[in-house]
Amino acid sequence: MIPYQGCKVYQGRWAVSTAFGILKMIPSAENFYDLFGGGGSIVEAACRFQENGLFEQGQKWKHIHYNELNTGVYLLNKAIWEGTFDFDKARRTWISRERFFAEKDEPTAWGAFVRFCWSFGGGGDMYIYGKEIENTRNLQHLLTLMDWVPGETQNEKRLFLRKEIGKVLKNHKQLQSLQRLERLQSLERLERLESLEGLQRLESLERLERVNKTNKDYRDVPIEPNSVVYCDIPYEGSGKCYGVNFDFAGFYEWSKTREFPVYHSGYMCSDPFFKLTWEKVTQCRMSKKDGKGIYKTEKLFWNGRKL
Repeated sequence: MIPYQGCKVYQGRWAVSTAFGILKMIPSAENFYDLFGGGGSIVEAACRFQENGLFEQGQKWKHIHYNELNTGVYLLNKAIWEGTFDFDKARRTWISRERFFAEKDEPTAWGAFVRFCWSFGGGGDMYIYGKEIENTRNLQHLLTLMDWVPGETQNEKRLFLRKEIGKVLKNHKQLQSLQRLERLQSLERLERLESLEGLQRLESLERLERVNKTNKDYRDVPIEPNSVVYCDIPYEGSGKCYGVNFDFAGFYEWSKTREFPVYHSGYMCSDPFFKLTWEKVTQCRMSKKDGKGIYKTEKLFWNGRKL
């Protein structure tokens, strides 16, 4: 899955258990739709959990559908799941600050890769490295690609180079900046790329290739009979989502008027029509307090419709 901000699986065991809790509550049906698919974490989790027999119902959904409005994100997920994304190019290409801002909004798979793997916290707006550390990171990136650097994996090479660069910068202010920034940047670009590459090794990849994929507004996706729908909408009260003001009232009205079950996630829901079906305290790594993640209560709401 793409390291998308708010991704349900990317952020470690807390989020994996959250994804399982959400999917466990959604009933069996012929079709499962994720209408706000984003980085693909819920679809990937649905495939993985189902194939590993973690649901009491066995195969809960015969067909799984992924929809994402952002064309670049849709194309990147499609390329990863279908095995056409060029990971070697992604690994070897250094994205400078100038290149990041020039390419991040391109409606292509590469544009989405640049935007979410090279942005601070996966937010898609700020470049991942501060100006005082960018050149050091560029050198580290170039050296990591060289065969003489010891280490079997990219991560081992990165750790070796970090240590060697630290020796050169000893007693220098830049070393302090390097260490301070690394503590703040919990989501490293390389770790994000390795997360994408790890998807290729999943047993569920063959099933992901068969996932139905659409690039539409959620209201324009045709829903087949005998279907359940999940919507990971922007969380109410969280402000803009990637610079877009989400129409919560419009979404709530749409969900109320559907004849099929619609579930949506959030920390709150201002419309009392919706039923709270599940909640779990989770760790939000995007928010920091005293260097630690803030704990929030993830909730799942339902429009009350049954199959």
